[in-house]
Amino acid sequence: MRHIRRSAGRRPGGDPAHALSSEAVARLGSGHENLWPVLENNSAAVVTRTTDNGGHIVRATGSLDDENASLLEDALEQADREQSRMVVVDLSGVSFADSTVLHVLLQARRRSRRLVIAGPLGGVVLRLFEATGTRSAFTFAPTVEAALAL
Repeated sequence: MRHIRRSAGRRPGGDPAHALSSEAVARLGSGHENLWPVLENNSAAVVTRTTDNGGHIVRATGSLDDENASLLEDALEQADREQSRMVVVDLSGVSFADSTVLHVLLQARRRSRRLVIAGPLGGVVLRLFEATGTRSAFTFAPTVEAALAL
């Protein structure tokens, strides 16, 4: 597997965020310490990796909105450029997402060979899909593992 993390946003003091903070590593779990810099700002992080069978996993955490949805968009565009056979978007660690994120996901769905949203989804994120009537536009799986098995 190949892991990719990129940096975006600024840390307090104006320095570019080139490495994952210890809090972000804790949110993402072990095994992520040696990845490239994460796409993150103070309230969100996005980590991507490719699987051995040509899939692409995009894991987002924190609060995603119009200020940082570009982190998710960049990761999904990279998966598209790599012509991944499947893109799994893990939203299990997302505490908030707004319509900007939904727009990014809808665009990615149009480009992707196969896009699956993995959970479990938090109530706020699930309501975003339900309130906008877009739940039927996506394939959902209860976990990343279940998504990869589709």
